[in-house]
Amino acid sequence: METQYRKVMTLEQLADRYVRYRRPSPEMQYQVRLVVRLLRRDVKVTGLDDLNPDVLLDWRDKVLDRASISTWNNYRRHLRVLLNHGLAKGDIEVDPLADVTSVPVAQQRKKTVETGDLEQAFAFLDRPSVIALPWFWKTVLSVFYTTALRRKQAIGLRWSDFRVDTRSMPLQGTLRLRAETSKTRREWEVPLEPEVVQLLLVLRKKTGEAAGTSYLEGGQIFNCNLFIRGAEKRDMSRWQLDRFFKLLTKNVGVRVSAHRMRHTFATQVAESAPTNIKVLQQFLGHTDIRTTLAYVHPDISQMRTLLTGLHVPTPMLRLSPTLLSR
Repeated sequence: METQYRKVMTLEQLADRYVRYRRPSPEMQYQVRLVVRLLRRDVKVTGLDDLNPDVLLDWRDKVLDRASISTWNNYRRHLRVLLNHGLAKGDIEVDPLADVTSVPVAQQRKKTVETGDLEQAFAFLDRPSVIALPWFWKTVLSVFYTTALRRKQAIGLRWSDFRVDTRSMPLQGTLRLRAETSKTRREWEVPLEPEVVQLLLVLRKKTGEAAGTSYLEGGQIFNCNLFIRGAEKRDMSRWQLDRFFKLLTKNVGVRVSAHRMRHTFATQVAESAPTNIKVLQQFLGHTDIRTTLAYVHPDISQMRTLLTGLHVPTPMLRLSPTLLSR
């Protein structure tokens, strides 16, 4: 017998049913509910019957007046998910988003952190500063820089995901990136620099001393709350991670963020070893290699090298008498 879905009338009800039946990730739940709140606020839409192309075009213009094209495209993608659910279940008969397209985005180089600025950021964490637990945050920053983690992946790391071969010299280790924290819902491992392995071993020792050895079985790898006197011993949040990057940016004077660290890693690796682009794709967890290729930016010297394979006709190299007489 075919399941009968009760029709819903409001955007909030549609979002609630989508979450109930589809069980999306917490991040997706947040995004679709955010879109609903913004629609209500910006264009006073509450019911599904209020949606039409003119209303959505007005909303698009309001979003673009205050935010970037990428922000609008992101909102549209999540509204598309909700409306597809409503169309499939018969809540909406005509797609109001069909003629409200995404806006083309100019393809620009990914924003990275320059080498000198990166050294300055690490040096800042070696000095007494306004940032509490600089040793802890230096480990966090080191892992971001050398593994290209996303914020969600870093927050989701557990000590059981950290594996190290203590018999090897230099030390070799890996981090398992969980499927539930991955943007593509896949699981894979990334190798660690020996220096980063050492930093994580120190962090593991301090974590065991602060929270007990049983915490190392399944506790968060990055949890600053364990080392703050009087703090509630809860999991570290993404908000706390974002706050660190904001403080670092303010004190160093250069924009440093988790995403820029990821872009920096990918850009440097792609430029130093362009023939290993498939390996880089695996490292970054991209399902489409075209996403990885966005980090490949040949410089002028590399492009000039290509000219050596071009046959230049000898007559082309001679200036004509007519041209010389002008």
